[in-house]
Amino acid sequence: MDLSDLNPIKGLIEGAGDLIDKFVQTPDEKAEFKRELLILGDKAEERSQAAMKDARDTYKAEFQYGSHTTKFDSFVDGVNRLVRPIVTYGLLAAVLGFIDVPKEINDNIWTPLTVVLAFWFGGRLLKRDGGADAIKGLRK
Repeated sequence: MDLSDLNPIKGLIEGAGDLIDKFVQTPDEKAEFKRELLILGDKAEERSQAAMKDARDTYKAEFQYGSHTTKFDSFVDGVNRLVRPIVTYGLLAAVLGFIDVPKEINDNIWTPLTVVLAFWFGGRLLKRDGGADAIKGLRK
């Protein structure tokens, strides 16, 4: 038998021995491993705290100065906040208005209204906390 045939077996045995050494440790090795883990955890916590501090500082800098310096800025901000309620109430009024005369309204109007309302309110539901959980609950 040639010794070159044993090289793969030798590597396999050494690999198994290394694997066993990783799981079988002396009490001193376990203590050292725990110390290393604690040090890594402390470093990760420090990096996390530094990142949070940077995020807070950025947020503070963004809102340090008032954004509404003129009445026009306040007006435009107010108009931007009214888009969703105006569209929502307008669509609901259209749907409720069409309910009285359903025979005169064909599917070409009902379908887009239904799709728009479903996406509008469905998107709002998914954005809120627990919206995805609510949808999962409906599937059961």
